[in-house]
Amino acid sequence: MPCRAAPVGSERARTTQPHTLEWFLEIERDRYGTYAPWMRSVMEFSAHADEDVLEIGGGLGIDLAQFAANGARVTDVDLSAEHLALADEHFRLRGLHGRFVHHDAAALPFPDASFDLVYSTGAIHHAPNTQRIVDEINRVLRPGARAIVMVYAERSWNYWKEVMFTRGMCEGMLSHHSMAHILSHSVENGGTDAWPLVKVYTRRQLKRMFGRFDDVRMTQRQLRRDELPAFARPLQPWLERVIGWNLIVKAQKRR
Repeated sequence: MPCRAAPVGSERARTTQPHTLEWFLEIERDRYGTYAPWMRSVMEFSAHADEDVLEIGGGLGIDLAQFAANGARVTDVDLSAEHLALADEHFRLRGLHGRFVHHDAAALPFPDASFDLVYSTGAIHHAPNTQRIVDEINRVLRPGARAIVMVYAERSWNYWKEVMFTRGMCEGMLSHHSMAHILSHSVENGGTDAWPLVKVYTRRQLKRMFGRFDDVRMTQRQLRRDELPAFARPLQPWLERVIGWNLIVKAQKRR
């Protein structure tokens, strides 16, 4: 799985010094307070005590720390050694315990049926072979265990308005570039010269990708009021569930 130049969220810390506990906590407050207040409930951080939880592409370990603080035994696997070092540092500053593994998620280095939950948010849609990662998630889950995976939604305000209309049409990028190029240069480059692969998905595509799982359910989120025109802002709670940027898949491995 390709790594990003900087973990997502690190750019949102503005008042604290990097590599301090206060820095990680500022990023956490912004993540769940301003950027995505829906995450604490939707992502089930407090529902997996005494379980073995694997996160794929944990970045700074902000989400993984929530599982650990609520009593889960946690593992982070990432292709970026730099991200893993930051997540490890984060855990040590908070007095939390975790396992940090440098490896490609397309070939997870764990035995079959090792985990009660595999969690990933904003990571596998950067991989060349996302289906292979989903198959690996299925393999390492115990029978009846669950996956919670977030990817970007094609049928979303961000894709059609910000990427397709603003960048593609108004700025003229569609005249010279593919949508894959526009996505790569519009999403999560972190202000660097790194242009990650970025893919978007429909619910139908995800249903097919998770076809080996049972009870596949999807939730759509991530649309802030300030992203909408003024007349639409009162409808934000409803619109977020219809045209939000994040599609969250919750699926159970067959018993």
